[in-house]
Amino acid sequence: MRRAVSFLNWPILFFGLAALGTALHLISTSGLIKVIIRLTLSPVSGHYRLLIWEHGSQSVANHPWFGLGYNAFDKPYWMNDTIDAFWLWLAIRNGAPLSLLVGMAVLISLVAIALAAGRRWDADRETLVGVAIALSTLSLLGFTVAFFGGISIWFFMVVGLATTFASGSVRPFVGPFDYRPRQPSAIRPRSCD
Repeated sequence: MRRAVSFLNWPILFFGLAALGTALHLISTSGLIKVIIRLTLSPVSGHYRLLIWEHGSQSVANHPWFGLGYNAFDKPYWMNDTIDAFWLWLAIRNGAPLSLLVGMAVLISLVAIALAAGRRWDADRETLVGVAIALSTLSLLGFTVAFFGGISIWFFMVVGLATTFASGSVRPFVGPFDYRPRQPSAIRPRSCD
């Protein structure tokens, strides 16, 4: 299987997805976001999420630095207080700088882990690729769903794992049955003067 897809790599995948998205955006009459909503979500739920983004973005524009805290954002009376988007929720609740800083941390972690995976050719490389896929999937999901409780903890844990793994500071674990004797160190005898 690996030989069959060995010509595929990440830049080709990203370029192909960007070309597909650009083509869908140019061909469709409603734009890329509405096409994705029609294909992935129910139209009613997708339209409601677009309204959340519209009114939530206006709230972020009105309170960009520190956000609203626990206050409700400005919206029509018939909409409830839920914000079904993690990135928008961060910006509304805490201000745009926090949302941008977390987004930059995710992007830097993804680039660093991709570079680290490119330097490895063992099982660690597959682990790094798996962490990168998990982080990018959770980051993209954050545009359409809110992370509550354990999911937000999981998201930030994956960001921390990606950063740690990319830094190269993780050493291989030597288990209790994998005994490797230490190399003898050069010990000089002390003089008895």
